Amino acid sequence: MKKTMNILYECVKEGNPHPVVSALVVKDDKVLMALRGKGSYEGYWCLPGGMIDKNEEPDAAVLRELLEETGVVGISPKLLTAYLIRCDDGLVHTSIDLVYHVKAQNDFKTSDSDEITHVAYFTKIQLPEKIAFGHRRIINQFAHQL
Repeated sequence: MKKTMNILYECVKEGNPHPVVSALVVKDDKVLMALRGKGSYEGYWCLPGGMIDKNEEPDAAVLRELLEETGVVGISPKLLTAYLIRCDDGLVHTSIDLVYHVKAQNDFKTSDSDEITHVAYFTKIQLPEKIAFGHRRIINQFAHQL
């Protein structure tokens, strides 16, 4: 009898990428970004986002993460791209980032969590120097279209 491999285990074992979402919010030709306070890339700016919860649809996850991190109520998420993130920040892991264009219904609020310490809009030509997760490339590739 041939031993059956546990497919589910193989899909989630250490080293395989985990799914995350990011929100590209553009308002008045500026991009909404969040400053990371702890975890991967502490002190770097990124697009608001995070991990998809169990049984959560990706478009719901991006709206939830945007609200949790920035106080922005998002609408009409539209998938722009998906790509592999290789984090080599000492925690060495990979993720598949599903990047959505999201429209904002309100202005941001300063986060009161230690995960995100500051939220701000940046012009596309005056982005912060330190940007995590390859988000500079995503902004350069898609923000001009929005």
